[in-house]
Amino acid sequence: MERLIREFGEWLKQGFGWLIDVIVLGCLWGVDQISRLLNAPWGGAPILKILVLLLVVLLILYAFYWVFRRFIGVIRLALNRIAYALGVILFSAVVVSVVFASAGVVAALTLWVMRNINLGAR
Repeated sequence: MERLIREFGEWLKQGFGWLIDVIVLGCLWGVDQISRLLNAPWGGAPILKILVLLLVVLLILYAFYWVFRRFIGVIRLALNRIAYALGVILFSAVVVSVVFASAGVVAALTLWVMRNINLGAR
């Protein structure tokens, strides 16, 4: 039973680890691509290509801003629900641990009574 409880605790700890890995990977990839773009040779590029590139970058930034503003409510709702679910899980874990701890106290008291009080001698 102890092994099962420990494994369940480890499973809860690792539950959202993949999400953090995906976020970190995406950020690192984006920074790497921006660094490559900034290190590209710009000296021989015509001014029209540079202007088109700047226009495309501005459009991408605007699209990112629009998507971010559009889904911020959904993100907040999802985070609120995740926080609620984690709260329920934490509360349940506390209740279960209190029940097991109480059973352990009752078992320890029963063992003490069995060892120290001899009701048959009276």
